[in-house]
Amino acid sequence: ANGARTGVMKLGHWMEWENDGDKFEVSTYQTVTSIPNGTYTFSVWVKRSEWFEAQYLFARDYGDGANEMTQDTIDNFSEAEYVKVELSGIEVTNNQVTVGIYSSADAGVWANFDDAALVQE
Repeated sequence: ANGARTGVMKLGHWMEWENDGDKFEVSTYQTVTSIPNGTYTFSVWVKRSEWFEAQYLFARDYGDGANEMTQDTIDNFSEAEYVKVELSGIEVTNNQVTVGIYSSADAGVWANFDDAALVQE
């Protein structure tokens, strides 16, 4: 609950360090259904430490034969404040999309997420 960008709650990706070599891999996602077909942007405000092996926003299941789209957070981050990361150009053709955040890192590395939005362009 502490450290939200707005309001009182935020999402976190983190695993407590216990042993050398401990790693975590996690995805948090939501499938949004019954939306009009069209082009969408998925955005999330991110505040995180530096040492992620991989971290990105993703969109999938937005049309027949559509490939997963991703947007790295690696080049656009801050430990001191939230930074907005956007994945744009999601062409929904089946009235739904699954959007989310993927993280992979050593234990003890952390990330906070807040104010996620899916907006039609």
